[in-house]
Amino acid sequence: MLRKFVSLLVAFALVCISLPCLADPSTETAAPVMLYTPPIITPLTKGQPAPFAGVLLTPEAVAKVIAEAQDCPKRIKVEVDHARDVQKAEDDKVLADAKADAERDAKILQAGIISRDGQIKDLTTALQKSEGARKNNWLWVGGGALVGVLVTIGTVVLVNSAK
Repeated sequence: MLRKFVSLLVAFALVCISLPCLADPSTETAAPVMLYTPPIITPLTKGQPAPFAGVLLTPEAVAKVIAEAQDCPKRIKVEVDHARDVQKAEDDKVLADAKADAERDAKILQAGIISRDGQIKDLTTALQKSEGARKNNWLWVGGGALVGVLVTIGTVVLVNSAK
């Protein structure tokens, strides 16, 4: 049953996929869309109607537009230089802050190392003093053992004499 269902599903998919192959290609062509119209320059005299709709500029206005267009790269360079200088100043500040943080951290770590070195030196001195003070260890062990034996013998003698 499952095989029949899968076979039916595959046959249906093949038919649906091949249907666009039978479609007729469209013979209609759309008119090209003009995204850019080239500029039209037509000199006019006073009172003459313009041959197209647009903006009429005086020679002074045209000269100003041309001057601004020629001046544009200079303004861009000035703005780029200013933006670069501002970014450099910000980056220098961030770098100086990072260096100051690193120097501060190094000083803190160095102070910790010096403090630990002092502690190690103090502990070493205390250890040497304590080792020097207990030079008679075998004497104390022997004396303790002798006293323990004498106390035991004395206790045994006393217990036996009390019987």
